[in-house]
Amino acid sequence: MGRWLSKKWYSDLICCINGVFVAIELKSEIGNPTELQKMNIKNINSAGGIGVILYPSGFETFKNL
Repeated sequence: MGRWLSKKWYSDLICCINGVFVAIELKSEIGNPTELQKMNIKNINSAGGIGVILYPSGFETFKNL
């Protein structure tokens, strides 16, 4: 993997699904997103992509997205 992937401002998973940019920030059930992560997800959604903070309990719902 390239060194750039370790930067803190990138989401854990960055995908292109059927031409749509998708960024997924993975969290444990007790994990909390940082302010930077929340801002990045908001900006991605505002730009027409899909940004989500995904907890294990929300995985089934996410699969239907």
